[in-house]
Amino acid sequence: MVTLEYKGFRRTDVSRMRKTFNKAFNDYILPINLSHGQFVQKIIQKTNISFKYSVGCYSGRKLIGFIYNSINYYEGKKTAYNGGTGVIPEFRGNNLTEKMYASILPKLQKIDVEQCILEVISDNIPAIKVYENLGFKRTKFYHCMKLNQEGSYLRGLKPPSVDLILPDKPKWSKYEKFSDFDTCFLDTFPLLKKNKENETIVEAYQSDKLIGFLIFNRKMGRVEHIGIDHNYRGKGIGAYLIKRMIKICKNKPIYILNLNERNYDVLNFFLRLGFENEIDQFEFKLSIPKS
Repeated sequence: MVTLEYKGFRRTDVSRMRKTFNKAFNDYILPINLSHGQFVQKIIQKTNISFKYSVGCYSGRKLIGFIYNSINYYEGKKTAYNGGTGVIPEFRGNNLTEKMYASILPKLQKIDVEQCILEVISDNIPAIKVYENLGFKRTKFYHCMKLNQEGSYLRGLKPPSVDLILPDKPKWSKYEKFSDFDTCFLDTFPLLKKNKENETIVEAYQSDKLIGFLIFNRKMGRVEHIGIDHNYRGKGIGAYLIKRMIKICKNKPIYILNLNERNYDVLNFFLRLGFENEIDQFEFKLSIPKS
């Protein structure tokens, strides 16, 4: 019988982590094959992976499974966000996801993590069953959308009387005042601050007054956060910010991921711009009792 070992990672493990990630997701619902640079940007940096509090499953020296965790605060609670779980094909069917969680949960308890969060594509029934068996509960339903073509509203948009600038220094506290819809873990301000080197920010001003902002990842073409002062909404400023993003990203596809179905106004805003739903995801949450 093969002896398996469960342990965390070091920064020197990134190459091995990427190869196993690609092998595990090669036959996924949406197959993934990331280059080294893409893996670093999308998984290590964007997710802000905690090497120590992630877990790998090893057969000898071979990495065969993983849970890549990020530790931060989410909805007021210290949270371990699962930014990726996978097992390579030849080792599936051995309950390795359950065993990896059994290995990492006591370590998370010791640092007072209160909950684990993850997202699963709504059609991924096998993964949903695994997480529900572990005690995870469905908490949110997300839409993942792509701008397939500029909607008539966006094409005919007349520039509002605002100035758009790319600031030298983010004004996080002011952005938070303009934001009133809940985001997924990855698009919360604490995570955006951690990944600020990869984020582009556009601010909207009227008479030297900041009245709106847009945060996006230009390499990924991903909208990550948008907010407009309540007194200036309905004037086309949000659409104008998105139009500037499209120009900056040039020919890249434009996405917004994990938009909560209950954010009706925001959802309708993106639909009006020409965004179309591509896939849906559930957010799952596991409460961790205090040790």
